[in-house]
Amino acid sequence: MKRILYFIAIALIFSCSNESLDESLINNNPFNITGKIIAPNGIDPISEGKISVISNNAIVQEIFSDTSGNFSFFLDYGNYDLVISKGLFKTESSILLSDNPDSFNYDLGDVSFDQFPNIGVVTGYYDNIESILYDIGLVDPIDGAPLFDIIDGVNFNRNSDEISNHNHGNERIIQNTSKNTGLEPNVDFN
Repeated sequence: MKRILYFIAIALIFSCSNESLDESLINNNPFNITGKIIAPNGIDPISEGKISVISNNAIVQEIFSDTSGNFSFFLDYGNYDLVISKGLFKTESSILLSDNPDSFNYDLGDVSFDQFPNIGVVTGYYDNIESILYDIGLVDPIDGAPLFDIIDGVNFNRNSDEISNHNHGNERIIQNTSKNTGLEPNVDFN
């Protein structure tokens, strides 16, 4: 019985430590880095965006944004490269955390992607994904042209009446007629 009580007493002593893991992290890394990942339109937050913190060509931390696009992490003094990404969308920046800071809080503000994958959209009757991409800001900021290829999938080597009259099993194709006419195909295979 004495051994059991002795073991419980030792366990209680070690479990009642004043310093938690988060406090240890904060004490060793005094800079609180914060920011928010947003879509290129400057409005929509990006959840689960990955923030990779790199020092001396090695990843020292990886953090993910919350459902509102916000992120926060702690770093020590030094020079860091940040790679912020979601899928193939990405942006990169550097931060220098000096020994004589004015503040230990470093706010990156709203961060948007500036590197985009090549995207091709084939139009159809069921969705208007080209409108969604346009609405989240995948456009040239100067002339408003989409930063993705739009391929006409409705009238591509077929008569549109032939498509709309084609039955799939016992059901007919339901056409989506709410097409954004401002986004016309910009790729021609003819």
